[in-house]
Amino acid sequence: MEHTVIKKGTRRLDATPTWEGLVRPLIALVHEGESYESRQMAKGELRRMARLADCWVEYRKEQLKAEEAEREAAAKRFETSLYGVDEQEAEQ
Repeated sequence: MEHTVIKKGTRRLDATPTWEGLVRPLIALVHEGESYESRQMAKGELRRMARLADCWVEYRKEQLKAEEAEREAAAKRFETSLYGVDEQEAEQ
């Protein structure tokens, strides 16, 4: 676990569970939960985790697309600085 020093002599522990650490108990609840409510809660939590993972994947795709566009724009600016005009202007 990570900790943060708040002030001399005191620390704050980050006890946030990992998603990987939560999966086993949730699967166990789905299969062996004592009540219908506990099984439904575990299923709902797994669905929520899956939605969040999907959101993260979509976010990363958008981020990578933006980074690629920025790299292309930077390369174009570099070429323009080398040659004084961009290729489209030179063709016209």
